[in-house]
Amino acid sequence: MSNGTAYIAIENQRIDNCNCSVQPIQLQPVMPACLNGHLDLHSWENFRNSANAILEPLQPVMRRMFYIRWCGLFLLGMGIGFTVLISVGRSWIPFIREIPVFLLTVVPLATVGIYVLSLVGGKWYVGQQARSVSDNLSRFCEQTSNQYRTVTFHLRQMGYQYSRRGGLSNFMFLFGYHLEASYQAQDMQNPTAMPPQYPQYPAAQSGYPNMVQVQPGVQPAWQQPVQGVAVQQDLNMPMPQRVLAPEDEGSVRDRLVRLEEMRNRGEIGQAEYLERKEKVLQSA
Repeated sequence: MSNGTAYIAIENQRIDNCNCSVQPIQLQPVMPACLNGHLDLHSWENFRNSANAILEPLQPVMRRMFYIRWCGLFLLGMGIGFTVLISVGRSWIPFIREIPVFLLTVVPLATVGIYVLSLVGGKWYVGQQARSVSDNLSRFCEQTSNQYRTVTFHLRQMGYQYSRRGGLSNFMFLFGYHLEASYQAQDMQNPTAMPPQYPQYPAAQSGYPNMVQVQPGVQPAWQQPVQGVAVQQDLNMPMPQRVLAPEDEGSVRDRLVRLEEMRNRGEIGQAEYLERKEKVLQSA
C-alpha cells in the first residue's frame, strides 16, 4: 500500500497587500482531488469549518497589523519630509531658523524610532497570537486523524523562500503555516475499511473490522455463474474503449509534463508521481 501527501493551503496570510478590505484567513475551499475515497464532501466541509473557527482569532490580528503597518509608513514619510524641509528651507524660511537645532534633529529620529518599535511590537504580538492558534490547530488535526484509518492531518510551517535579490519573499506572512494530509492509496487486492461513521461489524480471522462477513457455505453473488441470457447480452454489447492514462500517449516530454501538472493540482501524490514517471522513462 503506497503512501502520498496532499498540500492544504491556508489562504490570505499575507499582510503586504494594498487592499483596505482585509480578507479572512481560511482553509482552501476545494478539497484536494487525491483525498477522494478517504473523505466525502460533507466530511471535508466539517473539517474546513472547524479549522476556520480555530483560525478566527487571527482575523482582528490581521486587521490591526494592516493599520499598524500603514500608520508606521505614514510616520516614516512624515519624518523624511520634515528632514528634507528643515535641510532645504532653513536658509529661506524665517520661522525654521528660530527652532532649536535639537528639536529639528529629534523629530525625524522619533518618527523613525516609532516606526521601528511598531514593527517589533507588532511582530511580538503576532507571534503570541499565532503560537496559540497553531497549538489549537495542531491538536485539532491530531483529533481528526484519529477518526480515520487511511488519512492523517498535520500542521506544517512554511519554509523560507528567497527572492532573486536575496531577500526573504514570505516575511510578511502573518501565520506562516499550512496543512498536510498523509493518505494511503487503496489496495485493490485487500478489503478496504469503511469510514468510521459506518456501523462496525466484527470480522472473524481478519484484520479488517469493518468488513461484512459472508455466512459459511453461501457463495457470494459475484462468484456465482452467469446465466446464458446474460452472457449473450454482454456479447452483443459494444466493448468499452480503453481510456489512456496521461502518461500513455504523446512524446516522453509531453507525458512527463502532464504527470507534473497532475501532481501540482493534487490529483496524484508524490509517491504515485515518482512511480508513473519511472514507468514513462523505462518505456522510452
